[in-house]
Amino acid sequence: MKKQNRAEGTPAQMTAPAAPMAPKPRKKHKHLVRILIALGVVLALLVLFVVPKLFQKPVYPSVNVAAAIKGNVQTSLDTSGIVKSEEVKTYFSPVNATIQELNVREGDPVSEGDKLVVFDLTDLEDKNKEAELQQAASQYGYQDSVQKSREGSADLNDAKANLDTLDQQIREKKDEITRIQDAMNADAIEFQQELEDWKNEQQQAAQSTPVPTATPDPADPNATPVPTPVPTQSPASEMPTYTADAKLQARLESANSELAELQAKKSEYEAKKSSAEASILTGNAASQLKANNELTKLSGLSVEELLEKGREGISADFSGVVTKVSAQQGGPTTQGGELFTISSNKDVVLEINVSKYDLEKIAVGQKAVITMVGKEYTGEVTRINRMASVNEKGTPVVAAEVKFDNPDENIYLGVEAKVSVQGDSAENVVLVPAEAINTGTDGTFCYVVVDGKIAKRMVTTGISSDEYIEVKEGINEGDQVITSVTVNMQEGMQVNPVDENAGAAGAAGAGTDAAQADAAGAVQE
Repeated sequence: MKKQNRAEGTPAQMTAPAAPMAPKPRKKHKHLVRILIALGVVLALLVLFVVPKLFQKPVYPSVNVAAAIKGNVQTSLDTSGIVKSEEVKTYFSPVNATIQELNVREGDPVSEGDKLVVFDLTDLEDKNKEAELQQAASQYGYQDSVQKSREGSADLNDAKANLDTLDQQIREKKDEITRIQDAMNADAIEFQQELEDWKNEQQQAAQSTPVPTATPDPADPNATPVPTPVPTQSPASEMPTYTADAKLQARLESANSELAELQAKKSEYEAKKSSAEASILTGNAASQLKANNELTKLSGLSVEELLEKGREGISADFSGVVTKVSAQQGGPTTQGGELFTISSNKDVVLEINVSKYDLEKIAVGQKAVITMVGKEYTGEVTRINRMASVNEKGTPVVAAEVKFDNPDENIYLGVEAKVSVQGDSAENVVLVPAEAINTGTDGTFCYVVVDGKIAKRMVTTGISSDEYIEVKEGINEGDQVITSVTVNMQEGMQVNPVDENAGAAGAAGAGTDAAQADAAGAVQE
């Protein structure tokens, strides 16, 4: 063996065939087996993981769908409000007295006819005697003011009538004086003209008088010439003098005197008018006096009447709950002072606030179901306010009232209660889940699945409830409407519909979860 091993290393022996070379093929066979095994493993992996995927159907996004159905639907407004009484009465004390007994506390139920207050009448007589005197004084004062007002009204009417007559007479007298003065002025103008004419005559006469000349004596040339006398003319007329017309002057003096008398009378009646106006009561003043007098009458009832009212005390006029107590047992109370308040528990309403979005769901006359303290009551909408108010959140709301049909002793005033107002209804109509209705810029629509693909249907909706909405046009019974809408949905998209009513929504896998996560971004009605 040692020689054989040494020979194996020579070149000559490597090229020549020899028997000891037989084990060599066994090693190549083992290597091939290993390769084949590796290839088999790879092929098995391909068969297990790759080949099935080549023949697997494609996976599409899953969407929740529901079949459109036919049924009945009714709108309703579910909200809550506060129970309040429609009949509330506050009781006041009829007398000035001390409260001897006060048989009520806030929250106590009372029945019609229950005696709730008893008065101590010891000091009542003296106090009401004073009230009687005040009543008499007020009545006399009121009557005096009314009488003076009536007299002032008569004086005012008389003064107005006389002033109108005096104004007319004064105007006429002034016109008469003006005419007399005009006549006297005319006489003066005429005299002035006569005076001017006389002056002109005097000037003309002076200019036409000849100058005297001296004539010498022919017998004695030396003698002084003797002036030739000028023939004398007729004497000039005397200067006229003005004499006022005595009759006109007398008439003027009489007219001025009469005018002064008329003006004096006018001043007298004007003073009378002012005094009358001051004594007349205006409408408001007369109403105030009358009201004060009535108040005094109320506070000044006779001692017998007050004592009788005091003995009667205060009893409940109707059954209800005492909601406020202002008086105190043993304490004093004045006439007209507030004692307590009773609210009826037989005539009650639920006051609710409605937002602008729910106004179309409510109307006067609609029936309602009220739930309070685990008990149901029927009711009816009786009032909807026509003016909104702002609530504590700053949102405008409209107040409405739902009247209880059958209130009982279990009613609690001031407690919150739930109400469901029943609105319009429709029968045997096509209905889809409310979440299947969407709105867009082009109107209201639904997504439906037809042959595994998404299709968009424009719809016309009708009555709706919390769960379903009536579809008048666009959807037929049995159509699969998509209830899990996402912003990525497009018409023609291939999807895997999952009927949510069949309980398969939870097995839809990651695709369904993704669709539900995207649904929050959809624009829905």
